[in-house]
Amino acid sequence: MSHELRTPLNAILGFSQLMANDPKFAAGASEINIINRSGEHLLDLINDILEMSKIEAGRMTFLPTAFDLEQLLQTLEGMLHIRATSKGLTLTFDRPPDLVQYIQTDEQKLRQVLINLLGNAIKFTEKGTVELCISQVREDPLIRLQFAVQDTGIGIAEDELEQLFNPFVQTESGRRSHQGTGLGLSISQKFVQLMGGNIEVKSILGEGSCFRFEIQATLASAEGVEPVIVRNRVIGLAPGQPRYRMLIVDDIPENRLLLVRLLQPLALEILEAETGEEAIAHWQQYHPDLIWMDIRMSGMDGYETTRRIRELESQASPTQKSIIIALTASAFSQKRELVFAAGCDDFIAKPFQEETIWNTLAKHLGLEYIYEEALPPTDSPEPFTLTPNQLKIMPSEWIEAVHQSALSGDDEKIIQLIAQIPPHYQGLINTLSDLVHHFHFNTLLELTDEQ
Repeated sequence: MSHELRTPLNAILGFSQLMANDPKFAAGASEINIINRSGEHLLDLINDILEMSKIEAGRMTFLPTAFDLEQLLQTLEGMLHIRATSKGLTLTFDRPPDLVQYIQTDEQKLRQVLINLLGNAIKFTEKGTVELCISQVREDPLIRLQFAVQDTGIGIAEDELEQLFNPFVQTESGRRSHQGTGLGLSISQKFVQLMGGNIEVKSILGEGSCFRFEIQATLASAEGVEPVIVRNRVIGLAPGQPRYRMLIVDDIPENRLLLVRLLQPLALEILEAETGEEAIAHWQQYHPDLIWMDIRMSGMDGYETTRRIRELESQASPTQKSIIIALTASAFSQKRELVFAAGCDDFIAKPFQEETIWNTLAKHLGLEYIYEEALPPTDSPEPFTLTPNQLKIMPSEWIEAVHQSALSGDDEKIIQLIAQIPPHYQGLINTLSDLVHHFHFNTLLELTDEQ
């Protein structure tokens, strides 16, 4: 079921990302972003349903890792800022200056809980504020962290509070919004309980709601945390890189084409195979350096194909070992054990982001890349942080629409236009958003004046 639901989304999200990065499709940037956002929303719904099925089957696991809590909070704040400001809301993250930076708990589950609670608060608040307040109690080597998400939204009726965390239950306002599955709060509650806490809610209809929870974590140090490196889009290989040969094995043509298109900027030698038998024949003839192996194929599947290639490698003299990366649309972590047991070197879940492909190649082949030039970072919206030329990635109609909106002081319209910028121009998105947030309409008029 997981495979059937997620496989089509791999093509939808993958090709919409490619189109968003391609200047040929700039005129349709708005429509492409709608496709991508709708696909991401559908993926969220599917993941909610699959996550609940794992919870009900007793297969939910706690996977603690050491991570940078401040980095997580900054990422969430940046991600949700535009969503809040597009509705005219003030989003604030309030944490003590001495908040612990490095902790160990299940980062992915904590991230998902905060996204669910903050996302709901923004969705059901039409004016005012959404605030995340964090406090801490240190008990070395442990720490208790308290989180509270407060909003000035529509509130929840008292008779609905008791059922709020039940699966597939939505409040009246949730039903009217026609969004979600009614699983977000139920899953969040299970995640928080797994981390040693419980979500509590207080709400006054027409005034707002407050969701609180506490978790227990272990203190960690910077040495145990992998740094988060944010890079721009890959546009080619750095000079002096080998021309590696790669084999893409997948019985679905769209999936093969997606990887071919993603890898095109690297000018690698790429082979394709539709079946396990064809993959083995290609391996025997070409000995690829790396194989992208779909696991679920008709006929000989990816497990068996990998095992046979490993057997052939063991008989070769000298040993000619290919790196094999498993690709699967299964959402269940148990699949990882199976792919490694078959002989794969790594595992990527579909649908994947292009950055995952670049990171995997760098990890296993040591590839170094040329990245798209970044816009200079900005802490405050100064008039000269952008030039009119940098806006020309967008159609002239878009630039004129921003100009007219700035003339009339329509910040909400400008936020909607900013949302049409392809997502890999993050520096441009952030800088324009800062200008709008600080009401620097004169600067926007200068940038968009095409006379």
